[in-house]
Amino acid sequence: MRYKIYVIIIILEMIIFTSTGSSQILFERETIDPDYSAFFITNFDLDKDGDQDVISGRLQLAWWENNGHANFTKHYLGNFTRLFSVFPIDIDKDGDIDLLTADIAETTIRWYKNDGNNNFQMIHLISDVNRAESVAASDFDKDGDLDICVVTTETQLVFWCEHTGNMNFETRHTLATDFDRGHKIAVADIDGNGWTDIIAVGSIGFRWWQNSGNKNFSQRTIGTGGLGFKVVDIDKNGTLDILFCRHGDDGYVLLYLNNGSGAFTSRTISTGEKWPSWVTVGDINNNGMLDFVLVNGGRRAGPLGELVYFENKGGYNFDRYLVPDSEMNVPFMAELADFDRNGSLDIVSGNESYVIDNVYYKGKLYLWDNTSQVAVETVSTPDTPTGATSGKTGDVLQYETSGSISNFGHPVEYRFDWGNGNQSSWGSSSAIHSYGSQGVFNVKACARCQEHTTIVSDWSNSLQVTISPNAYNVSGRALHYSNNNPIQNVSLTVSGDITETKITGVEGLYGIMVGNGNSIIITPAKTKGESVGYFDITTYDAALTAQHALGLNQLDSNQVIAADTDSNGFIQTFDAALIARHSVGLPPFDFSCVGEWFFLPGNKNFVNINSDITNENFKGIIIGNVHGGWMPPDSNVSKTVVRKNYRNIIKMKQRENDIVVSFHKANKQEVISADIMLVYDYKGLKFVALEKAILLDEFKVLKNVEIGKLRIGMYSVKPMDKTGELLRLIFTKTENVDKVKPIQIMKLIINNEVLINTTSVFELSISGNGLNNFELYQNYPNPFNSATTIKYDVHKDGFGEVKIFNIFGQETRTLVNGQISKGYHETIWDGKDKSGRIVASGVYFYQLKVYEFKSTKKLLMIE
Repeated sequence: MRYKIYVIIIILEMIIFTSTGSSQILFERETIDPDYSAFFITNFDLDKDGDQDVISGRLQLAWWENNGHANFTKHYLGNFTRLFSVFPIDIDKDGDIDLLTADIAETTIRWYKNDGNNNFQMIHLISDVNRAESVAASDFDKDGDLDICVVTTETQLVFWCEHTGNMNFETRHTLATDFDRGHKIAVADIDGNGWTDIIAVGSIGFRWWQNSGNKNFSQRTIGTGGLGFKVVDIDKNGTLDILFCRHGDDGYVLLYLNNGSGAFTSRTISTGEKWPSWVTVGDINNNGMLDFVLVNGGRRAGPLGELVYFENKGGYNFDRYLVPDSEMNVPFMAELADFDRNGSLDIVSGNESYVIDNVYYKGKLYLWDNTSQVAVETVSTPDTPTGATSGKTGDVLQYETSGSISNFGHPVEYRFDWGNGNQSSWGSSSAIHSYGSQGVFNVKACARCQEHTTIVSDWSNSLQVTISPNAYNVSGRALHYSNNNPIQNVSLTVSGDITETKITGVEGLYGIMVGNGNSIIITPAKTKGESVGYFDITTYDAALTAQHALGLNQLDSNQVIAADTDSNGFIQTFDAALIARHSVGLPPFDFSCVGEWFFLPGNKNFVNINSDITNENFKGIIIGNVHGGWMPPDSNVSKTVVRKNYRNIIKMKQRENDIVVSFHKANKQEVISADIMLVYDYKGLKFVALEKAILLDEFKVLKNVEIGKLRIGMYSVKPMDKTGELLRLIFTKTENVDKVKPIQIMKLIINNEVLINTTSVFELSISGNGLNNFELYQNYPNPFNSATTIKYDVHKDGFGEVKIFNIFGQETRTLVNGQISKGYHETIWDGKDKSGRIVASGVYFYQLKVYEFKSTKKLLMIE
């Protein structure tokens, strides 16, 4: 139940509580709890509903839930012996406000953990704490979690407990062991260095510990001892000051002014106070300056305690007023907050229960509701700014405003909002600004009282300002002519109003910033042979060039540029020859342009640039790369490999002391070119000769013999579609030792189809016993559901068989049974057994058996 006593503050028999200025304060005292030992008092929005709740305790701890209209519901939390301190904070960072408590009769710091639903679980968080009188918390070491600091009475300790994770506070850092009868501890960044400092007051000393980082604290003295203090920027100059009260029968209030680095000078605010114990700060009369309420505690045997309101008159001067009906026996604390959300600060205070001469006196918890209709200072909205309505990035533009006044007649100052997320500093009615980006911006202004800087006007109407770039971006890409693959490391020479060189990146991109109105010319170039690989210029390009020269095919305009290898403006068979020489690595003629980069257009000319220019692309052509297939170096896109079995294309045999590698054409594909590169062990093998077969009569064949490497190119203007042997490569053994010598096929290209682009190793026995070319290959396709092809090689004529078996080893079908001639063979299994029925899905085995040779492989039949 809540009781109301309507009280008007009376000064000199006046009904209205009036200071020497224009303030008028009206309070209504209300009882929150008529029987509660309200020693410690604070406030916080514990239930996160937007209004301030009350927290209080002495012999027990409770909180009063505020419904938003200063109607309170009590929630009991726990019993105590002599509770002195409650610190609301989200200590576990779960989004809910918890409570830390200190009881001088206990040896632990309690943690009341908030589950977010107004339920609190009590946990003894820190042990071995003897007679703790005050507790607070902050992240002293900036490790992301909250640490806890404590001051004790009688044991004379000030220390902080480091949070090492998982709510573990066992690591203790002692700051003082001689702090007599510590009463209160607080946390704030006193010196503005970004690290949270610790402030504590005791019966004798008033000190702060400067945090310099890395868990280092240094002790500094503020003044002599007392009981209560409040850290606050009382003059709103950006530094934290301290309001301090000295407890005693001739108590006083001091204001410690901070010079910004933590050095304080004191000013006396009031003397002759009756045992002052606490101060709380806020703008009670809504004039933009901070006032404070002092709690005079008094004594149980007299005098009575009281609440005193100090109104800030500016210049560190305060008028003193007694809050009516606030006389109580030994009040200790008070706090200011707008409990009923009417825009003015109310006072919550009370006193604890006590017994004198065997008479029990109930403690009470009160609210002084501030219902005053105080005169509120306002500052009028300034005029719409005037000044430049257009400009360029980087220009210095000037703007002005006026017309704002304070209804109290105080001087005003102005601030401009530039519409780009930036604002001017507070100052005169004129300001300059420079925009760093283009766009349309709305410039507006506001004003504030210079004496009461929290009194700020609304924003004015906006002036629209259009900013164009001081410079524009000319951008584009270098791309290959046939497939638009990006070309990196293209050098772009910029001339004209600016001179510089740009290099395209991995994506072929370039960008050039050009001043507004400037003109430039961009000329691309790339080093000859750079980014040109084995597969970019082949004899296929030579064949296409020769066909065009003879009128057998027609190249497009880009291909014509690529085919004109001597830059004479004509396509001749001589151009094909130059390309073919390059494809096998033969030295180029001086006039050969094969491997050079050519760009279309040769340059780009931009005049009087006044906007961003994009998609200005250059088309890159490699001279000699007629077919157009090109990939950037180290690209994730590999050359396409045609999946063909090259064992029926490349065949090997031993002829006395020679090794013969023969290349065959096994299908009806039309061929106009082929490129071969292989490496071999030059210590054991020597290349002797290239023998061209009759199928290559129409082909021009070139070779380049290097130590351990052989490059061959062949091309023809007339397509050849016959099957058979194409050429033989003859190697002679140079060592009479029995060992294996490898020949590695590095490249095999038919027309523009890459059959091999990785190392393929053929191990040749040089023991004189010849080559064993019996071999059974994996079926294709596998798995299959209708038919699959089985391929095999036989090195001499003889009787043989090819059979299918199930997983139990039972014969399912015989595909071949009879004389098998020497060479390469294919047979098809249609998935049927020897009775002509489709077999069940599953694993089967196929086997080749010729003479003593037998090989078995697995296949999979699926429906």
